[in-house]
Amino acid sequence: MLYYYHLSYNLGDSVNTISITPKTQDTVKTSTLFGYFVPELITVTLLYIGLEIINFRFIACIDTPLCNSTLFITNSLFHFITKIGEGFSIGLVILCGRYNGTREYKKSGELLSNAFWITTLVGAVVFLMLYFGAHTIYQFFEAPPQMISLGVPYLRIRAIGIFLAFIYLALIGFLRGIKNPKLPMLFFILGAIPYIFIDYALIFGAWGFPAMGLQGSAIATVVQYAIMLLAALIYLLVHNDNHKYNISLLTKINPSHLYNLIALSWPIMIDKASFALGHMWLNKMIGCTAKLCSTTVSTTMYDGLTVLKTMENVGILPAVAFAQVITFLVSNDIKLKSFKYIKRNIKKVLLISCLLVGLLSLAFCLKPSFFLALLNKKNAYSQFIAYTLPFVTVLIMCDVFQLILSASLRGGSDVKTVMLTRLAAIFLFFIPLTYCINLLPIQNMLLKFMLLYSSSHLSYALMGSIYLLRLRSKRWTSIEVIPAVEDTEKQRKPIKEVQL
Repeated sequence: MLYYYHLSYNLGDSVNTISITPKTQDTVKTSTLFGYFVPELITVTLLYIGLEIINFRFIACIDTPLCNSTLFITNSLFHFITKIGEGFSIGLVILCGRYNGTREYKKSGELLSNAFWITTLVGAVVFLMLYFGAHTIYQFFEAPPQMISLGVPYLRIRAIGIFLAFIYLALIGFLRGIKNPKLPMLFFILGAIPYIFIDYALIFGAWGFPAMGLQGSAIATVVQYAIMLLAALIYLLVHNDNHKYNISLLTKINPSHLYNLIALSWPIMIDKASFALGHMWLNKMIGCTAKLCSTTVSTTMYDGLTVLKTMENVGILPAVAFAQVITFLVSNDIKLKSFKYIKRNIKKVLLISCLLVGLLSLAFCLKPSFFLALLNKKNAYSQFIAYTLPFVTVLIMCDVFQLILSASLRGGSDVKTVMLTRLAAIFLFFIPLTYCINLLPIQNMLLKFMLLYSSSHLSYALMGSIYLLRLRSKRWTSIEVIPAVEDTEKQRKPIKEVQL
């Protein structure tokens, strides 16, 4: 977007000013949009699903019952915890985006330094909770004893990786806020390469390494996040491009920055945690249903849940990537008050996301054997997958809708609307609905499985409808700006000033 020009001239003792407001484009260019999207897609693919599929494929080769299901249940917990860490990351995206838009680079650097220490503290608390509460966590999921014995050692090692991930997510939140999504992508690739090597070596005992199975996979994850965190720290502290931010981890904590970060982050943490909690609750309800079946049917149901959820996680990736993009686009543009421009960008991102997710989901529906081969689960195709997958292909659009619209509202600092909507949809609609379905005396386990699995998408539709109503109103445009980043005339630096 173009900046305004400021022309002033003197007539005696008076000063007259002519201000020319900027001309804006109708929407961000498609090429620019995809320039942001592609690095984010690679990042979220590696973070959420790419390495997970490789790991699933390795673990599937181990002749240990319920090993893959243990991995899936544990990963749903990590999804929940990662969402809490993302609260700080997105809070940094919003605040750094505002500072970056007004060229207050040193404030961005101070904010990053403060965020580093608060995420270190929170990550340490989460690590202790996971390490000492591992057994209780698996009991909550209604896991059988064999799954608990496999999962507890795995979870305790992975807890170290979660601690490192909290700090790392704060660092990439800063990079996204200053519109630099390529570096998080490069850091993830840098961590992924040794991860694949160590994961394979420690699971199977290749090249002289001990065969540690599921625990070897956990160690590989710890090494991956240690490498990514170290690379990000070296870049931010050493590279010449970052000198203008004056980044120093030993700087004194600024109470104002800390307050602003927490004020923006806690609603995001709650909304993302409640969203992930919905996935965990669904696993618990399906676990309760599986207990009523024979061992064979129970195992088939768990496999069906694992495959379907993994397919859906892959299909939704374009929307997840675009959600990151629209957040920092809105946060950087919101101070220009060009709300028509912002809304056009939201519509464009939503349309492209629906097209990409629709095509990907349709491909999985038409060729499920290809995806099952990727997971090394060719024999896992069952009626649970066959009958549920067509519904998922259609209902996944509800998830796309709420993802893009919620990210747009966050970019505009309307984080409390997103939080309250998700809390209401999860705790007042989804959890009561699934609990009632679980209590119904339905003898057909396939029908019960389909009803439970599809109910989450109904809650997404409810969320998306509320977000749409909020965006169509003008209330989200009048959200009070955080005091530390008030819009003042001093922050509006002109490109050209002429004195006559």
